[in-house]
Amino acid sequence: MDNICKIYTLPFYEKVKIYLDRIGLRRYSCKFSKKTFSQHALFFILALKEKINCSYRIIAKILKELGIYRNMGIMKIPHFTTIQKFCERMDKNILNLLINKLAPKITETIIGDGTGFSVNNPSFHYLSVLRRFTKKKITIKSPVNIVLLADLKTRLIKYVNTSHTKTHEAKLTKPLLENLDCKNFIYDKALDSKLIRKKLEEQNINPIIPYRKNNKKKKIINQELYKQRNIAESIISAIKRTYGKTIKNKKAQNQQKQTLLKILNYNLNITLKKYSTG
Repeated sequence: MDNICKIYTLPFYEKVKIYLDRIGLRRYSCKFSKKTFSQHALFFILALKEKINCSYRIIAKILKELGIYRNMGIMKIPHFTTIQKFCERMDKNILNLLINKLAPKITETIIGDGTGFSVNNPSFHYLSVLRRFTKKKITIKSPVNIVLLADLKTRLIKYVNTSHTKTHEAKLTKPLLENLDCKNFIYDKALDSKLIRKKLEEQNINPIIPYRKNNKKKKIINQELYKQRNIAESIISAIKRTYGKTIKNKKAQNQQKQTLLKILNYNLNITLKKYSTG
């Protein structure tokens, strides 16, 4: 546990507060607050919870055992419901802004990919056994679908869009394309669309997207650059292996926030490693 929480010390907390101040997150939610716990401290605890991939009850115990709460300047450990209610109250856009703030402003090439985080972790063997003996159609809940766009050079995630229902990658990607400022955009065949290609070309962005087999008007793309798309899959694999591939929250909004917290932790760890070495 000490190795897991090694970077979650006072320097890390101070660095998180700087980023939160930049995006405009106030220290307290309102002027009538009891001011027992600042929003910065609760946000730090949420990030730590997702880093360890544990429940709200367990993170409260870890804060007590490791004494991390003393580094945050708070006199007592928050109850697990306080952390849970802060997560429900927090705006999802704050997480998106912070993820974007950690990424470099100027990017030459952006890579993207889509994936899903399951809201439960069933055994497919026992599901097949249950279907066989009960003769009932047992369905699995729809995963939290996400599309992420990352910088090729630094591997930091810049833009994210999430959905708690089954949504095609093209629909999730379209809102993100408006903010793009790069030379090359690499994605797989999921974005093989005339409208998407036209939109990218209007923004002076080179779309490196392969064509589907049934597409009659095919053009040659830069295969050397397209080979770099597997880095996007490596980023997704790193997030799932490190922070877990399942979502434990029950409410749809909280499920999306938990997914964004996983991505935020990934960006924070890369940023802090560069900050400590440099």
